[in-house]
Amino acid sequence: MELRQAVLELDSNRVRDLVGTNIDVNYADPSDKCTALHFAASFGDTEMIQFLLSRVILSFFSSTSLFCFSFFFFF
Repeated sequence: MELRQAVLELDSNRVRDLVGTNIDVNYADPSDKCTALHFAASFGDTEMIQFLLSRVILSFFSSTSLFCFSFFFFF
């Protein structure tokens, strides 16, 4: 939740600090199923998108941030 809030506030320094603590960058809030990457993409913050994508771990058993990013970006 903290990571998502940092992205919403466009606070790239806080995002980097949080990711450095091994926070789950793929965490999707149950209420809307969105990840921090969703919000970075919706703001068009390419630097933050690239940073988050470099930290994403793909999961073959559920929808991933990478899949959702491609869906928002290309459809």
